[in-house]
Amino acid sequence: MILYRMKQSCSTQPWFDKEVYTLVSIDDHITPFGKDAVWKNLLTDVKKSLFLDIMKPISDLESITIIRELRLEQLGI
Repeated sequence: MILYRMKQSCSTQPWFDKEVYTLVSIDDHITPFGKDAVWKNLLTDVKKSLFLDIMKPISDLESITIIRELRLEQLGI
């Protein structure tokens, strides 16, 4: 599973957050701002529509750590 976060360059935008997302789908139509994509928040399962270009993949090591912490939390540990 590849995890994503918003690029730090978007941090001045009102919609910016530091949450972790997974990619659900990509719209094949290109808009003047790029391709639109649907993302699912890893913690809340809430889906959000954001441009593909504003997200960046998280490193494998950080992804493993995030998934491990999430699973431990789900187990109540």
